[in-house]
Amino acid sequence: MALLKLHTIEEVAEILRMHKESARQLVVSGEIVGTPMGRGKMRRKWLVSDEALNAFVRNRTEAAQPGPKRRAVAGTPKKQWF
Repeated sequence: MALLKLHTIEEVAEILRMHKESARQLVVSGEIVGTPMGRGKMRRKWLVSDEALNAFVRNRTEAAQPGPKRRAVAGTPKKQWF
């Protein structure tokens, strides 16, 4: 049986090397899947699994990969800014 490793927002911020408020916003917005725990008086406490954290890093890494260049469609006028 595998153990489920859960991280707090502070641990997620440390792993991703970002401010804890930035990590909290990623969890609240749903970019990182988290589980709300308890009823915090000021803010709700969140727990993030290792799998969710790995999925977030994998998605961000794939999104950062260079892709094919977009080509202009023939017959489409260029945008002009006035």
